[in-house]
Amino acid sequence: MTDIFQAAGAPAAGDPGRTPRKKRHPVLIAVGALLAIVLVVVGALGIYLNAIRSSFDNNVHRTSGVITPQAKQGDALNIILMGTDTRDASQERGRSDALMLVHIPADRKDVTIISFPRDMWVPIPDHGQAKINAAYSWGGQALTVRTMQDLLGIPIDHIVTTDFQGFKDMTTALGGVEVYNPTASHQDMNFPAGNITIQGDAALAYVRERYDLPRGDFDRAERQRTVVQAIGRKALSTDVLANPGQFTNFVASFSKYLTVDSALTDTELVKTAMSMRGITGDDIHLMQAPVAGTGRSADKQAIDIVDQAKLTELKDALAHDTLGQYRAKYPQG
Repeated sequence: MTDIFQAAGAPAAGDPGRTPRKKRHPVLIAVGALLAIVLVVVGALGIYLNAIRSSFDNNVHRTSGVITPQAKQGDALNIILMGTDTRDASQERGRSDALMLVHIPADRKDVTIISFPRDMWVPIPDHGQAKINAAYSWGGQALTVRTMQDLLGIPIDHIVTTDFQGFKDMTTALGGVEVYNPTASHQDMNFPAGNITIQGDAALAYVRERYDLPRGDFDRAERQRTVVQAIGRKALSTDVLANPGQFTNFVASFSKYLTVDSALTDTELVKTAMSMRGITGDDIHLMQAPVAGTGRSADKQAIDIVDQAKLTELKDALAHDTLGQYRAKYPQG
């Protein structure tokens, strides 16, 4: 299997009611942001810690005023990961095309990543019901945080945002990542079913695709979660950790495309790192936020309908730090 797939002809014709794809508007993913978490895991192992801290802290961008501190119970951490088309929320905004919540329990024994389909129909503070990705369009990172806090009933500790260039450079610095592709697709590039290795432009095309997949956005979100896990596994692999040059290059390649909240300092990263000894790629769990199905809003938008009963259970699990039990009951979310 080659690392880079070749483009496979012209795009397939869409359904009559389908909105045409904007050719030059990148659909982005927050997988690069997960590596802020991988970074602290590696820090917990004590490997290249000073060099990594310096590389990360010198390259990452920090922003203030996006998180309003709230009272919290326990020591679990909840971190929002976003993929957008601008790194600076003060500049012109698009919509967030990837939105995930990383939950790190108080015992620091695993990490759960929950992806939120961009068409989930949820309350947006001060705006009423809308697709969840509209929060970023209307109010940037700060409104996205408020939306997630209200939806899930939990305080958000940190937010990490990345853009597509960081994602591409990161997968290339790792020499590609291997994923299992359950469904072949041929819209922009040819991705056969089975185990494939992707990097750079091919990796971005893989996580952008939705029109050539049977479940559309749901399958795209699953691809995003799978690539997140693959990057985590590769970054924590013996081959990468044993190669100081490759790992340092890897950290530098993505950190310059990250924006984090000002509270996520290098000191905070190290503190978290020291509490996460022993985490491996096998301890990264993937889920989707509870969706009951698809439908149409009153103004005829195609939307994903929240499964309110399961959302109530998810909120309770997050509030009481029992997400492992929820995950066992609903392995796919």
